[in-house]
Amino acid sequence: MLLILPFGCKKGDLGHELEFTLTEFVLGVKSAEAKIILEELELYEIENSGLVYSISPIPELGDMVFEAEFVDNIIEVKLEGLEENTKYYARAFVTVDDGYTFYSEQAVFITLCSEVLE
Repeated sequence: MLLILPFGCKKGDLGHELEFTLTEFVLGVKSAEAKIILEELELYEIENSGLVYSISPIPELGDMVFEAEFVDNIIEVKLEGLEENTKYYARAFVTVDDGYTFYSEQAVFITLCSEVLE
């Protein structure tokens, strides 16, 4: 199943732009895939980036984290070992050189069931 859910980020405290999008969820029984696309990076150097996710709303770095670097402005996220038929909340994140972490808007996805109930 493919869901296309574009979610952008916030402006930094100083008004600088850092635009990235969490999109294209592909769901499995115990897995999910998504893309994070970096659209604009103004005056920042990226220290850390990836996806935070949780079964509770508004995940942050203290929750489950998939860390990865941007390659050609894209991160391919592949989450495995998830619980089937479970609602997850996810946000892309980018931590920049001044220590500030930007988060995308929250995406919600539900992993698939292994059996079809009749």
